[in-house]
Amino acid sequence: VSDWLAALDWIAVRRPDVRVVNMSLASLRVFAGDCVARCDTQCRPEDGCDPEAVCGINAMLADVVGRLRQRGTVVVAAAGNNSDPTAMGTPACVPGVLAVGALDANDSVAFFSNAGSELDILAPGVDIISSGLNGGLSLFCSTIDGQRVCGGTSMAAPHVAGTAALLAAASPGASAARIEETMIRTGVPVRDTRNRRLYPRLDARAAFGEITRTLEIDAGGGSGSSDCLLAWNFFPPDIVRRRRHPIATCTDGDTLCDGDSVAGQCTFLLSLCFNVRDPLLPFCSTAEPIQALDLKT
Repeated sequence: VSDWLAALDWIAVRRPDVRVVNMSLASLRVFAGDCVARCDTQCRPEDGCDPEAVCGINAMLADVVGRLRQRGTVVVAAAGNNSDPTAMGTPACVPGVLAVGALDANDSVAFFSNAGSELDILAPGVDIISSGLNGGLSLFCSTIDGQRVCGGTSMAAPHVAGTAALLAAASPGASAARIEETMIRTGVPVRDTRNRRLYPRLDARAAFGEITRTLEIDAGGGSGSSDCLLAWNFFPPDIVRRRRHPIATCTDGDTLCDGDSVAGQCTFLLSLCFNVRDPLLPFCSTAEPIQALDLKT
């Protein structure tokens, strides 16, 4: 676990460019609910648990995850494979971590997947073929409760991490919270029959469509060491097309976007916010003046 903490801390300090972290790993001990706030009630010496060590680890994980999220990094973790519908392992149970459970091709929650109140999202985790050690392909298999299973929540988590990276690329200025909320909000509801809870199943296409239809972010000029972002929003958002530089196009008389009835004139709404602080540029100064703004017709 000290390796997990060291790795996350290194990313937080040395790699401000990293937008997504995937943790396909989990502790064997599971926790119901928030494993930082409720750790001392679930980790008791009489049960063979050391509260000072275990709860300290959970708190340190929460601290570094909080620092990563503040600067725009999404932290994804596997829920664990203890077949527990009410609890998850560390780090998935830590506040700020996007906890991922596994389901099969029929949108049924896998029997081995942990769940509970802190589970955020579901993704494919059964019969997953992935890259193998030293090349080739690998179908991850193990025996759980006497059953041979190919897959796991560690296979589900990268689906979510990959989609988070897709959304970060589509909307470079989006916060970690916005990326997470977009995936959760656009997910397909799936009921876990073990605990009767509804969880969203990842829908990458829907999440991408959602994040590209709303607020657009583009670099505002300047240098790589001091540049901040220019945030702009068009209404209706459908007139925006993402190119190397995003373009808004409205044709005169188009009822979708033209808000007036004057021939030869096209009216739509544009709002701008200059020098938005960029979490990926730590030297960004929002006090720098805007040098120029060009509107081409």
